[in-house]
Amino acid sequence: MRRGDVELFESKAIATYIDRTFEGPMLIPADAYGAARVEQWVSVINTTIEPTWVRYFRAHVFPKGRDGAPDRAVIEEQLGPMSDQIGVLDEAVGQTGFLAGSAFTLADITLFPILHYLHQFPESLEMVKRAEGLEAYYHIMPNGRASSPPRRRRWEPERNGPWALM
Repeated sequence: MRRGDVELFESKAIATYIDRTFEGPMLIPADAYGAARVEQWVSVINTTIEPTWVRYFRAHVFPKGRDGAPDRAVIEEQLGPMSDQIGVLDEAVGQTGFLAGSAFTLADITLFPILHYLHQFPESLEMVKRAEGLEAYYHIMPNGRASSPPRRRRWEPERNGPWALM
C-alpha cells in the first residue's frame, strides 16, 4: 500500500494504518480490552486456524493422490482439528454475531476469506453448515467480491515493490 510517503505491506499492518488514519467505524476498538480481543483472534486465526485449513485446501486444490485425486490422507488428517476449530468459532460468533465483541472488526475481516474457502469443499462445507452460528455469520458478512481489486496481467516491479516476491 502506498499513500504519500507511507509504504506498507502485510494486510494486518495495512488494516491497522487505515483504521487509525481514516474516519469511520473502528476495526480495532479504542479500548484496551476490545483491542486485545481483536488481536487475540487475529493471532489465533493466523497461527493456528489458517495453517490447518490451508493444508486441507491444498490437498484439494493441488491433488497428489492417485490419478490426480485429492490427497485423502492429508484431508482426513485435518478434519479433526478443523472440526474443533469450527466449534470454537461457532461458539464465539454465537455470542454476539461477531468474532470479537459486538461489532464488525479486523478479526472478522481476517476470518472471512478462509471461511469462504471452507464453503468450496465438501467435508468443510458440511462441517460449517452443522455449525449454525458460524454458517449464519458467514452469510451476513460483506461480499468479498465487491472489494476485490482488478487482476493484473503481469508482475509490475515498479508497482508491486520488492516484497511482491515474498
